[in-house]
Parts: sequence; structure tokens; C-alpha cells
Amino acid sequence: MTQVPTDPFDFIDYLQILKDKALEAGEEVIRIFIGTKMYVIPITGEALKPIVESNTELKKGVDYDFFEKWLGLGLLISTDDKWRYRRKMLTPSFHFNMLEGFVEIFDRESRIFVNLLEKHANTGEMVDLSPRIKNAALDIICATAMGIDLNAQGDPHQPYVESVEKFSVIGWTYNMNPAYWVETIWYLFGYGFETERTLKVLKGFTHKVIKERAEAFDDMKKNGQTFEKKRLAFLDMLLNMKDENQLTFEDIREEVDTFMFEGHDTTSSGISWTCWCMATHPEIQELVYKEIYDRFGDSDREVTLEDLKELKYLERCLKEAMRLFPPVPMVQRVLREDLKMGNKIVPKNAMVVIAPIVLHHNKNVFPDSMTYNPDNFLSEKISERHSYSYVPFSAGPRNCIGQKFAMYEELTMMIWILRRYKLSTTYKVHDNRPGNEAILRPKLGIPVKLERRN
Repeated sequence: MTQVPTDPFDFIDYLQILKDKALEAGEEVIRIFIGTKMYVIPITGEALKPIVESNTELKKGVDYDFFEKWLGLGLLISTDDKWRYRRKMLTPSFHFNMLEGFVEIFDRESRIFVNLLEKHANTGEMVDLSPRIKNAALDIICATAMGIDLNAQGDPHQPYVESVEKFSVIGWTYNMNPAYWVETIWYLFGYGFETERTLKVLKGFTHKVIKERAEAFDDMKKNGQTFEKKRLAFLDMLLNMKDENQLTFEDIREEVDTFMFEGHDTTSSGISWTCWCMATHPEIQELVYKEIYDRFGDSDREVTLEDLKELKYLERCLKEAMRLFPPVPMVQRVLREDLKMGNKIVPKNAMVVIAPIVLHHNKNVFPDSMTYNPDNFLSEKISERHSYSYVPFSAGPRNCIGQKFAMYEELTMMIWILRRYKLSTTYKVHDNRPGNEAILRPKLGIPVKLERRN
């Protein structure tokens, strides 16, 4: 049996080789073993259909057990009645009217981001945008999730900022190395203690914010005041629901931390890879800039929700970047019963991996699967392929509840970046290898040169 690579960059390459061989043999699923765990990965939309459309096979896989230490049984990890109840309860939080208020925050933090880049413009130096984008996304998620100004862009070395990134790296290390599943070995190599220190920072930060916000919320209620509905942070919405939905302090913390985890790394990955695709495809970047210029001209005005709905070519470019480099490369379920996928019967207790990083590179669906081509998202192209051939936000009942939030944030940041700067690099698009952790990480970062547009 071939050894599965533990390096996150080699792992992606390994899966693509397995997928190509399976497609040539007419297969629709591949399987790998990590320790004694069997993972089954559908490689076609049709093979994926039974798992994403199931209303019973909703249980997340065992690899999420590590993240339960931080997130508890929030919407990402919970299952059955608890998941259904939480999903129904939280869906209104991502309603169009709520998102409109968030766009103002996306715009504000994006403006801060491009202003901070000003000192690097026209210098000829390479600047790694990746950590800067991540800090901007973290400021956005803190403002929208908890209603606070973290200022990660101004002070990127805060303990909370560093702990968010560290936890994902530790989680990958744990899940990919069976020896570390033995608690004694995990602690012997120091990872157990590092996990505890990281969790103390993460949970302590959120606990403090929720406690202070809840006290302020109670004071406002006593005085007959309410938060302005349009500008409610996610935490405020939960506090509003607290009594009606019988939410405990821990329930609220679970969902806030889940929103923080899912909504910051994923969007920063999507924005980073889109910047990379723009820098490596100057002719496409200029078409996007023209669309943006036609909308904004030389103005420095804010980005509005109406703007986001009009920039169709930029939207296609974002979607194509997520096809080549899906921010969440894979998610996992564990089967309760045998399930037919393609021409195989997958046994119960097997882990099924919904892997956009594999599905999006199916050459039978995307003939030039390694080429960055926004025309893949013309309506006529979309209609030709299976609806589950492209699933950057998963699909079915357990799809990403925050996908509109993510798209609006990414569009807003890309508008500000490209209206202010021209991006260039000496690398080719695939010189930058993607690595699988909780999110798809660029090995080189996003090294680009910045040239002022005006």
C-alpha cells in the first residue's frame, strides 16, 4: 500500500495523481488509508450526489474531533436534531438584509488594507499579500462576528491572531500522523501542551468578548434600548435569540467561534488565490479593471451592495480562482449505512471526503483543468456540466451557510485592490503549489509587485 504523504503540499499532488489514474480506468471514486482509517473520495459530480443530497448522512468525520476542542458542537460539527435546530435558527442571520450591513464593514477594512499597502507601491519590491489579507479578513470577521475592532492589520502579532493560524496547523499535524493519536506520544512531542496553550488564548479571548457584550446587551434592554438591526454583529443576533431559543453562554460561544473559524481563513484564502490569478494573468486582470473602472471611474467612493451585483466578470474570476484553488479543499462525513457512490458500495463507518480540490480538476468536466479561464463560468458552460462538479461551498443540506457572506467580502476586497493597484509577478500560476490544511494554503505566499493605478 502506498504511503500517504503527510506534507500538505505533497498530499494535494498525491490525490491528483490518484484521481487521474482512476478517471482513466473509468472509476468514479478513489480511496486512501491513513492508519486504520479508510477515506473514500468521489471524483465525479454524479458519484458525489448521494452523499451531498442525503438528509441522513450528515455526520462529520472523525478528523473534526480535534477541532471540537475549540468549536464545541457548533453548526460546523453538530449533527442530527441539534444541527437541524441550529441551522434553522441561524439561517436568518445570513439574510440579504443582514448582509447589507456587513458590506459597510467589508468596505471599511478593505480601504484600510489598500492604504497600508501604499508604502510598497512603485518600489519594485515583492510583497507577500497573503498574511496581510489574512489580517484584514480577521478584522472583518471580528467586526461582523463579535462587533469589536481587533486591529489585526495594525498589530498582526497579537496572541489571538497568531493562535488562530497555529491551531489549524496543529490540527493537520494531528490528523495526518497516526502515531500522534496516542495521547502519550502527542504530549511527548510537545503538541498536546501547545494545543492547550493555543486553546486557552482562543477561548479566553472569545469568552471575554461575549461576557462584555452580553453585559452591555442586558444594560441596553433594561434601559429599553436595542441595537440598530442593520448593523447587528453575529454575536448580537445570538444574544437577541438567547431567551427565545434557550441558548446558554456555551452555545453562543460555540457559534461565534465557528463563525470566526469558518469565516476568516476561508475568505482570506479565496482573496489570496484570486490575487495570485490576477497577477499571473495580466490580460484578465486588465479586463477586470476595466469593468471596475466603468463602475467607479476615478472616484474613491465606498463599495455598495448594488456594485457587487453588477460586476459579473469579477465574480466569474473569483469563481474560477475557487475552482483552481478551492479555499476549503475537503470536508468529511462518516457513513452510518452502506452507500452506493458511482459503481461502488461504500461501507458504513467509512469516511467520505467531499474534495473540491479533486472534483474541480476532473479533465472530463474541465478539459483544460489547470488553466485559469473565467469563461468556465459563462451560463452556457455551467449548464453543460453536472451541478456537483463545482462545489467550493459544499452542496446539499449541509452546504456553507455563509457562502453569500464570503462572496461579498471577497468581491469587495478585490474591487479595492484592483482599483488601486496593478498586480504583477515573475512567477507562473502553478509555480505556487497549494497545500491542504484546514484551508488551501499557497506555498510561496502571494508574492507580487504593486503599481499604483493613478
